Amino acid sequence: MFSGIIKAKASANKTEKTGNAMRIEFTAPKGFRVSLGESVSIDGICSTVEKKAGNKFSFYYMAETLKKTTLAQISGSHEFNIERCLTLQSLIGGHLVSGHIDTVALLKSIATQDDSKLMEFVVDPKFTRYIIYKGSIAVNGVSLTVVSVSKNSFRVSLIPYTLAHTNLGKLKAGDKVNIELDLIAKYLEKLR
Repeated sequence: MFSGIIKAKASANKTEKTGNAMRIEFTAPKGFRVSLGESVSIDGICSTVEKKAGNKFSFYYMAETLKKTTLAQISGSHEFNIERCLTLQSLIGGHLVSGHIDTVALLKSIATQDDSKLMEFVVDPKFTRYIIYKGSIAVNGVSLTVVSVSKNSFRVSLIPYTLAHTNLGKLKAGDKVNIELDLIAKYLEKLR
């Protein structure tokens, strides 16, 4: 479980495709420590530390993960949002994020409003039922508040801190992102 408050960004050292799977290796950003077997959010994807040697650690992604996320399309220069899993002592500054990606969205437009950016993302209409005005959504693992929602899109507004400390500040129209819908909305629907 994560909070959607990104603690670090990092580019991959090495990306290796093997059949329908992929391994990605990182060098730990300054002050970022992980343990073997630990869950880490990589662009919102719950990932298990598979190997660790010194300050290098890697993850293995199966075909299903590559099919449901943006990982298979990532370029070598991509900077990933990274968050360690929550502990019982963690401050939850965002919202509860499982790291289980529901869909991929396309960034339709970016508008500047003073120092912030208003971003509109297009999603399959079947997912907008879980997107609520002023509700929570995770975009590439970042906890954000929905400022508007329509039949097949939603908008979020990003403050300067979020733009500088996550990879969302580097997005441009046409880019794809990982989306995790609000966990509570999904559980409520299942109970109906």
